[in-house]
Amino acid sequence: MGKVFVSYRHADSDFAHRLAEHLQARLDASVFIDRYIDRADWQDVLNQQLSACNVFVLCVTPHTFDPSRIHQPGDWVVREIATALRLQKPLIPVMVQGHDLPRAADLPLEIRAIPDHQGVLLYRAYFEDAITRIAQRCVNDSNGGIRLRDVTTQPSQPPSSISAQGGANSTNIAAQNMGNINIGNPTKSEGDE
Repeated sequence: MGKVFVSYRHADSDFAHRLAEHLQARLDASVFIDRYIDRADWQDVLNQQLSACNVFVLCVTPHTFDPSRIHQPGDWVVREIATALRLQKPLIPVMVQGHDLPRAADLPLEIRAIPDHQGVLLYRAYFEDAITRIAQRCVNDSNGGIRLRDVTTQPSQPPSSISAQGGANSTNIAAQNMGNINIGNPTKSEGDE
């Protein structure tokens, strides 16, 4: 079975988990997001999941490339992107509310290739259409590793569990109204990825 890795800042976790659940509903693949990794070797888990993925999906919001974060040594979003680029994983930037990718010159050297990747625009008003396009891109970019779920057996609601270190259960983020997700006003949390 194919695998999709979803990368995001923790400030955007509500949106990212909703995206992951909707992709899980459409794809015959495992969608990994780091909701709960209850192992001491969580860094190894992330690296294993990155190495095994067929497609790397990056949630792009005002938080993603925050200059005060991306130039910090050990920033996990930069590490995930750099690993995906080094491993030549197909990379799909999901540009939430049309938030654009930064110029290469404004990025750390190891991720300057990000603007070369074509993204998918995602607006609240066209959420379902964007999810369909992202799912199709995952299929197209995976070179046969990922397929669309058979629509005759596709559930009407996204599943309530997705792969998060061995299939830990998540709450059904998909049931939340995207209008309640604050993705337009950057806020920082201590220890935020």
